[in-house]
Amino acid sequence: MAQESNRPISRSLPPLLIESEWKGRRLYFRPLDVLDRPLIKAAIAESGEHLKRFMPWAHVDMKLEESVRFFAQWRFDYFSGRSFNWGIFAAENNAFIGVIGLVPGYRLSTHCWEAGYWVAKRHSRKGV
Repeated sequence: MAQESNRPISRSLPPLLIESEWKGRRLYFRPLDVLDRPLIKAAIAESGEHLKRFMPWAHVDMKLEESVRFFAQWRFDYFSGRSFNWGIFAAENNAFIGVIGLVPGYRLSTHCWEAGYWVAKRHSRKGV
């Protein structure tokens, strides 16, 4: 897998790929794209009941046009430094695991970020 080398990372230059190893499991994180829609839709469908307890939006079946706008907004926010959402993928087989994001934590302070994530049910409780 290609790594970004010596590229400075900042709010104005967010990484295009982050590689990590956690408890022997190799993962990578990348900004999501509208082409990831089928993966995310399948993970939400499989995990709806599991996710609904924490994320009320998990039951919503977004139409294609809505999801295109949604992903476009995510990418705009990502590359403009407003918020950062990454897809989590298994490096060995490129399986979609979930989403992790950083958003401004305005409720607490204008100088902090809040982190949130969700994983597909089949990947929950496996150390991701």
